[in-house]
Amino acid sequence: RILSPGFIDLHSHLCMQMPKDQMDVHPTVTGAFAAQAARFYLESGFTTVRDAGGTSPDFAHAIDVGLLFGPRVFPSGAIISQTGGHGDFRKGNAADWCGAGPHPVGASDLSILADGVDQTLTAVRENLRRGATQIKIMGGGGIASENDPLYSLQGWPEEIRAAVQAASDWGTYVMAHAYTSDAVQRLIANGVQVIEHGHLIDGETARICAEKGI
Repeated sequence: RILSPGFIDLHSHLCMQMPKDQMDVHPTVTGAFAAQAARFYLESGFTTVRDAGGTSPDFAHAIDVGLLFGPRVFPSGAIISQTGGHGDFRKGNAADWCGAGPHPVGASDLSILADGVDQTLTAVRENLRRGATQIKIMGGGGIASENDPLYSLQGWPEEIRAAVQAASDWGTYVMAHAYTSDAVQRLIANGVQVIEHGHLIDGETARICAEKGI
């Protein structure tokens, strides 16, 4: 017999456990997959998960009160992304959206499209109202999205600052998806304290992160 402390997964997506071509399904299906994933995590020794976006705070609450079997979850709520960004899961030929406020993307509300300071503030505050323990934004392109180049920069400085300020006012922080040095440096310059991934940063950017405790 071996006894160890519970493991902590700092970057998980409990509600993104479906096959990639089945992401835009009804929330009932998303929740079923998420419940299976949560049980698998806990039975594998992970007692805490920081969800990096896409999982409703209601799911974490359901575990807390014993309705679901799983680890303690710190939920980010819906990912906040610019139109055409890493959190825009629409197919290329999807209908255009030109609404006045943030737009939940897809049937499962895994992410929110928010362009401009006002929409960003609304999206952040809505996530916090629903019980998010931290906020997740997209700061650059990725490899799992179909529309945005990996090296693209996402989120204007004023949008990033708005998200950081709203989260800080709530007593929490922003975690940001980014791979490249340019993306990471923009995020850091505008107040982001936690970078997710960062696989393509150079030495200078790594030093900046170290100096600032990022």
